[in-house]
Amino acid sequence: MQHTYYLSLLIGIIFFQSGCIATRLLQEDEYLLGKQQIQGAQKVSKHALTQYYQQQPNTKWLGAPFLLWVYQSGKCSFDKVDKVSVQRRTAQMETKFEAKIAAAAGDERRLKRLKKKRDKKRKRRERYLQEGNLLMRRGELPVIYSPRQRVATELHLLAYLYAKGYFNAQVSSVVKLRDRQAAITYQIKENQPYLLGELRLNTSDKAIAKLLQDHRWQSLLRKGDAYDQEVLYQERERIYELLSNHGYFSFNRQYIRFTVDTTAADNSVLVETVIDLPVDKKAHPVFHITRVEWDVGVAQEEGVTKEQDVYHNDIVFSRLGRQFRPSVLARNVTLRPSQVYSKRALIETQRRIARLGSFRYIHTDCDVIDSNELVSRIYTNPADQFQCSNELGLQISHNHWLPKPFHKLSLKSNNLFRRLEVLELKTHIGIEGVAALTTKQSTVSSQTYGTDLSLSWPQFLLPLRATTHTRLERLYPVTKLLLDYKYTRHPDYKQSTVTSFVRYDWQDQSRGAYVFTPLGIELTDTWDRSDEFEANLEKLRGQGNRLYKTFKPSWVTLLSLKGTFCGNATSSADLPYFLLTFLFESGGVLQNFIDLRKMMPKLAYHQYIRFDMGYSQRIPMRSGTIFAYCINTGITHAYGREKLLPYSRYYFLGKSNGMRAWSPRSLGPGSYSAPEESGSGRSIEQIGTLLLQGSVELRQRLVGLVEVACFVDAGNIWTLSDDGCQSGQFSIRDFYKEIALGVGVGLRLNFRLLVLRLDAGFKLYDPAKSLGKRFVGRRLFSDHPVSHIGIDYPF
Repeated sequence: MQHTYYLSLLIGIIFFQSGCIATRLLQEDEYLLGKQQIQGAQKVSKHALTQYYQQQPNTKWLGAPFLLWVYQSGKCSFDKVDKVSVQRRTAQMETKFEAKIAAAAGDERRLKRLKKKRDKKRKRRERYLQEGNLLMRRGELPVIYSPRQRVATELHLLAYLYAKGYFNAQVSSVVKLRDRQAAITYQIKENQPYLLGELRLNTSDKAIAKLLQDHRWQSLLRKGDAYDQEVLYQERERIYELLSNHGYFSFNRQYIRFTVDTTAADNSVLVETVIDLPVDKKAHPVFHITRVEWDVGVAQEEGVTKEQDVYHNDIVFSRLGRQFRPSVLARNVTLRPSQVYSKRALIETQRRIARLGSFRYIHTDCDVIDSNELVSRIYTNPADQFQCSNELGLQISHNHWLPKPFHKLSLKSNNLFRRLEVLELKTHIGIEGVAALTTKQSTVSSQTYGTDLSLSWPQFLLPLRATTHTRLERLYPVTKLLLDYKYTRHPDYKQSTVTSFVRYDWQDQSRGAYVFTPLGIELTDTWDRSDEFEANLEKLRGQGNRLYKTFKPSWVTLLSLKGTFCGNATSSADLPYFLLTFLFESGGVLQNFIDLRKMMPKLAYHQYIRFDMGYSQRIPMRSGTIFAYCINTGITHAYGREKLLPYSRYYFLGKSNGMRAWSPRSLGPGSYSAPEESGSGRSIEQIGTLLLQGSVELRQRLVGLVEVACFVDAGNIWTLSDDGCQSGQFSIRDFYKEIALGVGVGLRLNFRLLVLRLDAGFKLYDPAKSLGKRFVGRRLFSDHPVSHIGIDYPF
């Protein structure tokens, strides 16, 4: 209660005083720029119009201009400093250094050091006088309302409306001056928009006219659509790309222009697409590929004569070397002699060669050898055949809440068998913090040692024709074989896992990536279990919970398909982005056809099916402000004799990227409240077979690389059967009463290549409590928050 009262009082004082504090340093005739809004826009996007404000008010977070306060705090202390005295002390500093420099005459080393120190202090003081102190440089200058910028904004808004076809639009503005702040309202009167009327094509090049006519269904200009100048730019780009992919090597965008006639009485626009001709020519030349050359770039050994060129599939290979097969390389070249030049094919060739990973330098271009003939040339530099990497670092994963030191050693061989395959051997050692189940400590150390051997090919290893393999190259196929061994030394047990699988990866043209595993085998053995851990498992067994079976020697065969679809993927956080993933997995594939219990009777085996789906989206609100949300759901079902899942295939909640108000793997299932184990203060990790979870988050760039966020998490896990925990079983009638709610705040340090994240979550609705006590309400801040450290954004 006291925490809530004081927090509310503090927030109220901040909001009440924010206006006064923000305007205290203004001159008598100055007004701080306040709220700006647009009224009257019916069809044009208001968000698009706001991009043309010539002045933006000071950045605010939760309604308060924190960066402006930072600047003003620095300005107050800066104004108290007498600039004349600063300049006098600067002159004294210069005099002292001149004396020291004169005394050090003849000592070049000392002279250099003194001059460097003097220049450094001089620049620091000059920067102080010009830019102010550190707080002033880190904060924001007050944005003073300018009538001139307001008029300029009106002109820019009007120009944007003209570009969207509102040639009769009107823009005006109203300014309200109150409490030393200026609020501006821009009034938009769109009037009737102009629509595309007659569309014409004007060109003397009959070949281009026919090509554009054949592809007119791709045109972005359609009669009856609203006139939009941006669409004209996009249409120009479409025409340029179309011609560049149909032999017009020397064609450029400057040959394309549009004439617009708005004199029609019915608010229609006549648009004429004009394709100009080159100087002194009657038509644009169409170029053909007459020769394809690939300089592989293999270094020649000393004393060896120049290697002869190799011809394969109409491609000339030079400096091929013995480690490359021309038939394998040729599959990645989409250009062939006698073909019409295509810019798309040239770029696609470079992409296919780049994804092989066997070359560290790739360059493709075309040279004109005649009036309409081209030679396509490919230049590459092979990567080292053997590579070794050594990595030492600190890892923070979504599944664990403590930093995990690790060491990795990797040995890789490229093109060992001359089929562009990659053979890689990795060893890794890691230490991580996990929940303590049988000791009084909250966390204990778990060591993991492992090694894996993988072999991958940039193609599908399937019995297909060579022409079929060539056509499939557009999917960027990869086949991978893996054998992995991992040994875990937990304080309560020791465990070893052997995993092997064959996997096919590919991509489509709609930003989709797929991973298909037709067969995977996983063997797990757990031994040397502590007495306390055995007692806990026996207690669960007595309650009807079969979790104890997951720690017995077992094996499972897998079949899975995973898909990932993303839109507008970009490193810029200010651009929209979405991500859709799904996973289907079937365990016990071989057991469905072959009874292997006779071969390995001591091993338990698992049969199950699992389906997961997740969707996340990032929506920019304005510059520096992002609204993001995610939805995750999944269901898994065990069948067969054991009717048991592998421990890693259960669902867990309470972690750094979902339900952050709960400690890792502590939420659920349902309304189940796990009793704390005596002496440990913790309960065993909670598992479920049904997952429903979602989060929303508002992110705001504060200053520099610092970002803040507030979030709300909702969700839970359930079991599909009693399994010794009736309160955790899913019920369609009551499940909504068991959806947990958590709120919190977070701090992010965005280094662009790396984002460090610290989140603090508070429980708002806890389904583990009795019905009358689940909603926390006023007691929100009475409990200590659950903190999480993470890398990258949670979604």
